[in-house]
Amino acid sequence: DAGQHSKGIFLILRGEVSLCWQDTDPEHAAEHVASGFMLGVNSVINAQPARATATTMTQSTLLFLSGKAVLRLADAFPQFKKLLEEVASRRGK
Repeated sequence: DAGQHSKGIFLILRGEVSLCWQDTDPEHAAEHVASGFMLGVNSVINAQPARATATTMTQSTLLFLSGKAVLRLADAFPQFKKLLEEVASRRGK
């Protein structure tokens, strides 16, 4: 939920998710994302509260990685860390 710290990253494997951004006007508040999108990256990598609330729009399958697991993987695999930092940076704008 927006304003809360994510406990990890969710990767959408199948389905569609609606994101309602807390810092935008209601007319432009929703974005739909699908397979391959990662939720919670900025919250885990930069220890910031989530900026959106996610709601599944269709039956969905998500893969969850705890924040601790993500940070361990990022330490062990620099390319993975770089990817997550790039994703967080793009979404922070």
